[in-house]
Amino acid sequence: MKVLIIHASAGAGHRRAAEAIYNYLKENSPDLDLVLLDALDKTNALFRFDYTKGYSFLINYATRLWHWAFLATDSKFLRPISRTLARVINCINSQRLIYYFICQNPDVIVSTHFLPSELAADLKRRHKISSKLITVITDYGVHPFWISAGTDLYVVASDFTRDRLVMEGVEVEKIRVLGLPFDPKFLRHFDRKIVCQKIGIDPKQFTVLLMTGSFGLGPLEEIVEALHKDCQVLVVCAGNKKIYARLLKRNLENVRFLVLFQIPKN
Repeated sequence: MKVLIIHASAGAGHRRAAEAIYNYLKENSPDLDLVLLDALDKTNALFRFDYTKGYSFLINYATRLWHWAFLATDSKFLRPISRTLARVINCINSQRLIYYFICQNPDVIVSTHFLPSELAADLKRRHKISSKLITVITDYGVHPFWISAGTDLYVVASDFTRDRLVMEGVEVEKIRVLGLPFDPKFLRHFDRKIVCQKIGIDPKQFTVLLMTGSFGLGPLEEIVEALHKDCQVLVVCAGNKKIYARLLKRNLENVRFLVLFQIPKN
């Protein structure tokens, strides 16, 4: 059985969810023919740039514009226009991905982003592919872009998300509440003292773990400023060098960082 697990690299969450599913199936179902794919790799360069850098720019520097764009595409009154326009734009710029779907015609498509879900669902409705389409919604809320006629199954994180889908007209039989996919390494148990020693914090002192998404949204720095005098603060900067640099510059006591990049030595 050929299974395509597909995401779009607009933020790390969609990719991480797809990787978690891929790694689980690879370990537990070795008989499956698995493929992990970034949908944007099969779109044109300008569309790929707009999807990644444009999204990052909007949510960091043009939040009001992003807010109105979200409301406009979420509005039931404007939805026929916004969905049609988005579908046309996606199809024009994703011809290689559409061709890939048709040529490969996998038995199952597991999508963690609405872009490949919409394209695959459209191909199913037009009988271009016969794949079973499973959409894993990585948000707790449900934007209309996640919903596409032709989807066989929606996997959601919570009852709240399921109820929102039902309100949007999705049959409850097509929804499974299974939580968000995550890497199995988060289930491993560690010796607290050893870990604390490794990252340089006191195991006996009260510790707060702070994290945000890959784009660094939210008042993370203000929260660190408010807490660092009363407890240890462990900040997950991941790959966000800008947040790390700004917090490091403040030189606050009781603050440690977890990063995914090499810190240059003085």
